[in-house]
Amino acid sequence: MPAPTQAECLVEWANPECDDSNPYNGYWAWGNRWVPGYISNSTWFIAAPIISRGNATFYAPWIMEATAKYRGFDLSDYIDGVALMSPADIGAEVWIKPPLGNWEGPFLVVDCARRGDIWPVIKYYGEIVELGFKTAERWGMAERHSPWRAIRWKEYGVLVSKVPPPFVDQYEIIDYPNWWLEQVEFTYRQEPRPIYRYPSTWRINGEWHTFNHQPICPKSNSVLKLHRQPSYINLSRRK
Repeated sequence: MPAPTQAECLVEWANPECDDSNPYNGYWAWGNRWVPGYISNSTWFIAAPIISRGNATFYAPWIMEATAKYRGFDLSDYIDGVALMSPADIGAEVWIKPPLGNWEGPFLVVDCARRGDIWPVIKYYGEIVELGFKTAERWGMAERHSPWRAIRWKEYGVLVSKVPPPFVDQYEIIDYPNWWLEQVEFTYRQEPRPIYRYPSTWRINGEWHTFNHQPICPKSNSVLKLHRQPSYINLSRRK
C-alpha cells in the first residue's frame, strides 16, 4: 500500500494510517479508537467518587493476585483485588454491586488503568472497574477451563462504593464516565512519570502525595473507619 499523501493526512483523527507518533496532538488507541490528546498527570490522579456507576470487565486468571503481590498488598482479608481507573485509588477498600445482585466486598484496589488507556476505556467502553478473575467467574462472566474462556467481557451498570453497604444511601450515585470526561485536561508537554510508594503514596510532577482513603460521612461529618469491615457477598446471585 502506498504511503498516504499530505492531503490525505490533513485529518489525522479520521485516518489511522496518518498517525504521526505524537500522542500530545492525538493518537489511535488499539488502532481504531481516536484519543484527542494525552491526559495530564493531574487528570490521571482524579480519584473516583464515593459511589459511582459504570461498566466492569475483568483480568485473566492470576493477574490480579500477581499485581497485588508486586505492589506489596495482601488479599487474604478481601474477597478479591480490583483495578479502578486512577492510581489515586490504589490501596482503597471498595464494595461492588452488580446490576442484578447484592453488594459484595470488601475488595482491595491494587491496580489502575494506564495513563494512555484511561481516556479511551472510559469514553468508548464506559469502564469503572476491572475485576479479578475469580469474581468474574463467580458472576458468570468467565469459566476456568483449560484454556479459560470469557462468557461475556462486560457487566453493565455496576455500582462501586468506597463505603460499606449500610452507608451507601447517604451518598449520591455518580455516573462515572460522564463525570470523569467533564474534568479531563490534556497536556502538551512531557510530564515526569509518577513514582509509587506502598501503600498509597506517589511522587507526581516532583512532589510526594499520600492519598487518604477514609471517606467522610456526610451526616456526622466524621471519618468512616473501614479496615476489616464485615464481608458482604451473595453467592446465589440472580441470573
